[in-house]
Amino acid sequence: PQVLHGARTFWEKVTAVHAFITRNNAAERFRGGEHEARSESRHWYDVNALHQHHRLGGEVIERVDLRDLVILAKQRQFRIVGVDYEACGRGGVCLVPRGELRAAVLADYEIMRARGMFRESHPPPSFDDLMTRMQEIEDVLNALPHTQA
Repeated sequence: PQVLHGARTFWEKVTAVHAFITRNNAAERFRGGEHEARSESRHWYDVNALHQHHRLGGEVIERVDLRDLVILAKQRQFRIVGVDYEACGRGGVCLVPRGELRAAVLADYEIMRARGMFRESHPPPSFDDLMTRMQEIEDVLNALPHTQA
């Protein structure tokens, strides 16, 4: 059976995180009571895990062709107010939430950790470590060649 390539999944996750951060009223997406985690913070975890995956290695970064295909698909199929997917191909990827959104993503992440939503054999990084990795990945992605118009 044909499955989605890991590098494409990486870019799907990157654009999803970018959308979560840049959409209008982004923090509202993560609001909820103590037991109402939306489990959206898994996407940050996934971006980090895919970026570090030993079999994918640098391929996730090198496949700007997949980045551009994902951007095109998201523009056509997932229009969200406030989200500029094209920015992901022009050095404007946003992976690190700030302010109220950061606090909401942290709360969601901690609930997911407490509920055991990550594999015990590969414990998730602390939220601060994850955000440090997101900044590093964001910097690398934003230095990639820009999408050809």
